[in-house]
Amino acid sequence: MQTALSDNNTELSMKGLEVLLNDKARTDRIYYLKSRWADEREYEDFAEYVEVMKTIWAETSFECLSLNKNFEAVLHDKIRGRNWKVKFNWNNISYKRTK
Repeated sequence: MQTALSDNNTELSMKGLEVLLNDKARTDRIYYLKSRWADEREYEDFAEYVEVMKTIWAETSFECLSLNKNFEAVLHDKIRGRNWKVKFNWNNISYKRTK
């Protein structure tokens, strides 16, 4: 019984993440940050980019736990307790469950 509940929560979490990743306004903001970082990494503090990324996700049921300089984020589903590693590649977005 526990396994079925866990699988259902994972599936619901994944569907929620997909909806948010298909939000063009949100992903445009993320790719703008990525492009800006590529241009200005010699001058700017990456911690500022992490904070902006956290605000992008703050209005959702997910929170950004971490972001690296390759724009790979760990997002946490605050409702279902699932973590996802999300890679914002130039040509696509990929993700997998990490917890």
